[in-house]
This record gives sequence, C-alpha cells and structure tokens, in this order.
Amino acid sequence: MKFLFWNVKKNPVGPILSKIVEGHRVDIVILAECSEPGDILIELNDASEDQFHLADNPGPRVVIYTASCGGISQPLSARNSLLCG
Repeated sequence: MKFLFWNVKKNPVGPILSKIVEGHRVDIVILAECSEPGDILIELNDASEDQFHLADNPGPRVVIYTASCGGISQPLSARNSLLCG
C-alpha cells in the first residue's frame, strides 16, 4: 500500500497530484492545508483507474483520500483510525 503526504499550502495542485498518484499507484493521499477538497477528488477520479473517496477527516487542516480497496466501495473510519480492507 502506498501513501502520499503533501502540505499543499492552499495551492492548486489537482493536475500535478493526479499525475503523481496515477504514476506511482498511490492508495492513500493525505493533504495538509487543502483549500479545495472536492475539486481534488474530481481530479483524482478523472485521472485514475481507481475510484477515490474523501474519508472522514481527523481535523480541518488535513484531507484524506482513499482508493477503493479490497472490494469496499467506501472507506471506513473510526475515531482517529482509517480502515480499508
């Protein structure tokens, strides 16, 4: 399973992020200071073979996207943990 963490500092990174995620087959994307989480989700899903989902986030400054895995169409979250499988 591959993770990507990036503090985007509120910069528009959708196209660049999508290329990185697809090129490296990233499963979980964690972005700090993401100002447009919905737009990023659309970019990820347009560019990837996998379907990404916006997980329940642990706080307002961190956004977590998970690719579909293990036949689960929606990621599960519990407290401060992210479960997928």
